[in-house]
Amino acid sequence: RLVGSEMCIRDSINLNRVGIERLRNHPYINFYQAKALVEYRKKKGMLHNLKPFALHEEFTESDLERLSRYVCFE
Repeated sequence: RLVGSEMCIRDSINLNRVGIERLRNHPYINFYQAKALVEYRKKKGMLHNLKPFALHEEFTESDLERLSRYVCFE
């Protein structure tokens, strides 16, 4: 269960606050996707959208479209 600063409006996951294990709890995020999200954040800083992941082999276009409904970037 996500709480406080890990959450955004309407139960979205704040991708700038959660770690791999929390991301893996989401039914649409696998381990490799969670790792890519966290590693990108560590290297480049805060996320503002999912566009950079369109070039990652871990994500398909449909993955990103489906996931966009459940995440935020606060």
